[in-house]
Amino acid sequence: MTELIKQLSALGGTIILRNEWATTELRGDDFTVRDSGEWLTIYHSICENPEHRSHIHLRKNSFKYACIIESSGYTPQMAFWQSEDKDEAVGEQQKPLFAIYFPSFFNWSNGDKTAIEENQLVYKEWTAENPREFHFK
Repeated sequence: MTELIKQLSALGGTIILRNEWATTELRGDDFTVRDSGEWLTIYHSICENPEHRSHIHLRKNSFKYACIIESSGYTPQMAFWQSEDKDEAVGEQQKPLFAIYFPSFFNWSNGDKTAIEENQLVYKEWTAENPREFHFK
């Protein structure tokens, strides 16, 4: 799981951690993942100390399964689950507790959802070289 998170974080997308009441998003293309035994810390590499800025502490062995979720018109995500049953999904749309989105497929800032072809190419290349689902011990 650690290597997959490091690989996806390096692509520069959005990291999501959610529960029933809230969603936290970290965005950027400068993430560092630090392995501290039982925990991973995901933070922006411009920080000398991750505790100085926004970051996520993630218990390493929390997730046993990950798979890509694609939805038409949206950027794909790698969803991490506690089991293949996905019983811990949250919210009305049954979203994963933890996900890493690939680099955005669209520029939403100009109001017309312009496609970002280079990011779509990054995704196509990544999926051509890697599986679409993962099982962790």
